[in-house]
Amino acid sequence: MVLTITYSLSLARVLNCFTRTGKTIEMSEEFRNLTLQVIAEAVLSLSPEESDETFARMYLPIVEEGNLRTWHPERMYIPGPAMYKFNMDVKRLNDYVTSLIVKRWDLKQVEKKEGNDMSMLLLVHYTTNS
Repeated sequence: MVLTITYSLSLARVLNCFTRTGKTIEMSEEFRNLTLQVIAEAVLSLSPEESDETFARMYLPIVEEGNLRTWHPERMYIPGPAMYKFNMDVKRLNDYVTSLIVKRWDLKQVEKKEGNDMSMLLLVHYTTNS
């Protein structure tokens, strides 16, 4: 419930800014951003600001290239700037998420506490069942 209110207020602030200026707003983009913020907080415990500044900037170019590959699957096989950029973007996102998990794991080891976010629960499950 708290997340719903928080993100609803966040979207309302964005919409209010656009109503004052009279500019057109791309709602699909706003909902995509909002969805990404919710997922980033639920799974990675990132604040909306951190999600926008880091996670979204790394994740959205991967999604955009994935959408292009849906209509042009040959893009994934043709070596060129798009392929190299996609591979670098994926590596950067993987490194970022891995660093978040490693930092939380190290913190858990130091504090000897159970994690309360989904990434920690997944990590604990993975390491105990491997």
